[in-house]
Amino acid sequence: MKVSDECITKYNAMKANKAHGFLIMFIKDEKEVVVEEAGEKFSSDMTQVENEEAFGKVRSKLLSAGQDPKYVVFDFKFETKDGRRDKLVFMNW
Repeated sequence: MKVSDECITKYNAMKANKAHGFLIMFIKDEKEVVVEEAGEKFSSDMTQVENEEAFGKVRSKLLSAGQDPKYVVFDFKFETKDGRRDKLVFMNW
């Protein structure tokens, strides 16, 4: 299965400079993975609670999309005793 150039470009922008808060992708015509939606950049001072709310909105979009498979990359922000952290998480929905 081919991954579109747009998926690669947006993922790299997300990874390198946090250009998007999330990406939702899907399989088009059983041949190619394409971007369905690229979320706005999350603020650098976003709290863990705000991030959880943002994930809740993405989750609601996925649940309302029906049975179609999706791929999601989400910029999770969380706090540990060592300080603030963020990780890009890839999900198969």
